[in-house]
Amino acid sequence: MKKLWILLFSLCVLNMPQATAQEKVLVFAASSLTNALNELAESYEHASGNQVVFSFASSSTLARQLAQGAPADLYLSANTKWMDYAAEQNVINTESRKD
Repeated sequence: MKKLWILLFSLCVLNMPQATAQEKVLVFAASSLTNALNELAESYEHASGNQVVFSFASSSTLARQLAQGAPADLYLSANTKWMDYAAEQNVINTESRKD
């Protein structure tokens, strides 16, 4: 299961514009992903030199924040309904979306 999360996180990060050294990557993510993402972030930070900053909340809260202009480099939703909402609001890059 951990390998699946590493693959998912890697695919998401690879679809982001390249971060430069010592850049912060802001990730909006569903609270249910907290433990898995904290572990993955540690590995990513070590390998890339970039810092990962998380904002954990419900998928709905984060989607609404994005729609109101909150900045995020990556949005990981636990609910496709809220990912659809973010797409309808044009606040995500739909070409990089992975369900």
